[in-house]
Amino acid sequence: MGELYLIFVGTIIVNIMAVALLFVKNGKFVSNNMFIYLMAIYTFSLGVTQYTSVPSNYIFGKLLGVLFIILSVMSMIFKRKKFLLSRILLSISLIAPIYTLFLM
Repeated sequence: MGELYLIFVGTIIVNIMAVALLFVKNGKFVSNNMFIYLMAIYTFSLGVTQYTSVPSNYIFGKLLGVLFIILSVMSMIFKRKKFLLSRILLSISLIAPIYTLFLM
């Protein structure tokens, strides 16, 4: 049980730092493509983890996992034209899977 708590705290710290970096100085830090793509891949993996971790009869949990995957893909698509929308979608897909994985 202690290992799961350490994973939870570590994931929360990484997500809080990533969301803070997304919005500090109006996104000047994340204007390069590499950080956005790394965070999108990270949130994609969180969505896949959400999808695969719930039992097969929990349809709502499976749909939430698919929604998080779609949000991370949409954040990569909107990165060039609507940078603020991309950062908002990425921050939602960073925060929501942790809530649903560990706290529900």
